[in-house]
Amino acid sequence: AIREISTWKQAVWIIIFITTALCLLGAYQISSGNYSQDFFGMARIKTQSVVGGDTTHRIGGPIRDPNMWGEVLVAILPLVAFQIFNQSRPLVKLYAIAAFGIIGFGLLNTYSRGGYLAFIVSMILMLFVFEKKITPLIAVGILGLVAIFISLLPSTYLERFGSLLSLTPSAEGGVNVYEDSSFRGRSSELIAGLMMFEDHPLFGVGAGNFPNSYQTYAQQIGLELRSEERDAHSLYTQVIAETGVLGAISFFGVVLALLAGLARAAQTVQRMPKYISLLPWVNSLRVSMIAYMIAAAFLHNAYIRYFWILVALSVTLIHLIDELQSSVGASQFAPRELSLER
Repeated sequence: AIREISTWKQAVWIIIFITTALCLLGAYQISSGNYSQDFFGMARIKTQSVVGGDTTHRIGGPIRDPNMWGEVLVAILPLVAFQIFNQSRPLVKLYAIAAFGIIGFGLLNTYSRGGYLAFIVSMILMLFVFEKKITPLIAVGILGLVAIFISLLPSTYLERFGSLLSLTPSAEGGVNVYEDSSFRGRSSELIAGLMMFEDHPLFGVGAGNFPNSYQTYAQQIGLELRSEERDAHSLYTQVIAETGVLGAISFFGVVLALLAGLARAAQTVQRMPKYISLLPWVNSLRVSMIAYMIAAAFLHNAYIRYFWILVALSVTLIHLIDELQSSVGASQFAPRELSLER
């Protein structure tokens, strides 16, 4: 359906606009306290105990799973951030800033620790991509704003993120992972997945069969007492447990091929001065893919369709840039060392 670069950009903006609108609905719920209004299922809330024994309203978007929704949001934020730094039109830049704040607020209220970690890593990656645009003064200013923002956050958010300290070594030299019931469950699911892979290394236990097989292995592990079916809570664990070596080679081969293709596309547009404006779009998609894969380390593939949207955008952009390269011709290319400023 997408045959032109302009149409591809419109598709990205549609994704940004829809995600912003959905997060705006969640922001209304949080600010008004009207959690019964779900806007025909477009803004669902999940009430859970995330800090201590207190219940918290977590934004789940249209899928009513805060962790999965956080995974989606953390993948969209890099697309928005690149617009903030590279848009020349003031109104569009202002909209991008507002969208980043709204989506960021949505991510904050998912209380997804995996989403928080993926967001931090993706922001660090963007600092390297923006190496020419972020001067030391701007970097200090950004760090100052972040420090002020963190100091103004309600304690609930900080306590939620601080619970990750359970993964660090304790004074006794061990890891306090078992102090958190969620971490106990995740540990049990991780070990169960590795045991499934050990028993069925070639083909795994079958796609979608992790929940069916989990209790058989959980009884041997003995970390938790829950008797219901459980998901892998890690895309990587799920892939190797359910599809074995062959499935892992196929899936991760797709991911690595796409990242390599996007890297090649970035090099291509740098050699075509006429199309150098495409470079931020390519880089935004690279960071977006990486952010999703980082969050996927803590979440399974229950809503993998959102990942395939990123894959479709990546494949399309690589193809369109290859077509541009063919139309321009090798003789029209600028020297490889051509800088972004030139």
